[in-house]
Amino acid sequence: MKKTNIRLKNYYIIEDKKTYFLSSINDLNKWKNVNDEDIESYKEEDITEKINTLMKKYKIYSSVNFFEGEEKKTINISQKGGG
Repeated sequence: MKKTNIRLKNYYIIEDKKTYFLSSINDLNKWKNVNDEDIESYKEEDITEKINTLMKKYKIYSSVNFFEGEEKKTINISQKGGG
C-alpha cells in the first residue's frame, strides 16, 4: 500500500496493487507525515473505477485533484461605466 499524489475533492488517494482507495486525509502536512506502514488506518472506500475513468478521460495520471461532478457556481457582473 502506498500514498499517491492524486486527490479526489481534496482527499488523497491510496494505491494498493492498482486498486485505489479514498483516504480520510485532506491536509498536505498530515499526508506527508503519515508512514506507509500506518496508511491502511486511513483507507476508506474503493474508488478504482472512478479514478481510472477520470484519469483516462483527462489523460492525467499524477499530481491532480479531480472535482468531477461538482456544480460550478457562476456569477454575472454587468460592467457599466465609462466616462
